[in-house]
Amino acid sequence: MRIIIGLGNPEPEYSKTRHNMGFDTINLVAQKNGIELTRSKCQSIFGTGMIQRRKSRFS
Repeated sequence: MRIIIGLGNPEPEYSKTRHNMGFDTINLVAQKNGIELTRSKCQSIFGTGMIQRRKSRFS
């Protein structure tokens, strides 16, 4: 299993800033691989899916 972690602030005020690069990267890779990201109860965003036939978890 791969675990891919990207730090960022998903709030609109941080959109397209250097403070949100980790979140933007995770979001892009997840979209390209058809992985849906959802919010958890601890205010993080995560998703699980397959990339190159390997289970991958995004957070």
